[in-house]
Amino acid sequence: MTRQCYKLPKFGVNMKLKSIAAVAAILACHTVSAAKIDCSEVYKASATCERVACDEKYQSFIGTWSGPFQAYSQELSTQKKSVYRGFQNTITYSEADCLKNVDNGDVFIVGRRTDAYAPIENLPAKTETGLLITGKKKDGSPFLRTVDSNVLFFENGTKVAE
Repeated sequence: MTRQCYKLPKFGVNMKLKSIAAVAAILACHTVSAAKIDCSEVYKASATCERVACDEKYQSFIGTWSGPFQAYSQELSTQKKSVYRGFQNTITYSEADCLKNVDNGDVFIVGRRTDAYAPIENLPAKTETGLLITGKKKDGSPFLRTVDSNVLFFENGTKVAE
């Protein structure tokens, strides 16, 4: 078990505000369980992780991020015309998804991605899901990993597994 606390803004010297700050500090800390969990979905292989406190950087990820994007459509494009299909990308991060691999020391946060495509021409609506993993290896080097619903696995832009 580890204790996770959030930085709070500084309060004024007024005694009433100091009391509010003390209560807020107590409420802003909670216990994070370090129980071993299966994190095979992140590695597409057997892996064991433990939940850890999200550091300040990963705290800024927590929540739901959403926005419109476009993807090149091979099905609809021709040599003379490129067609891009719009989709709504949503990625959700939670405190429970700050993890540490107990075997190799990777520390990361897992984003759960959903891409919702509207129908276009003869293509029906579709939804794709995957993971967006941002982390640091034990040596401190950063990595960005994607795991798609069709099981493609990329790390720092390089295909790692299928």
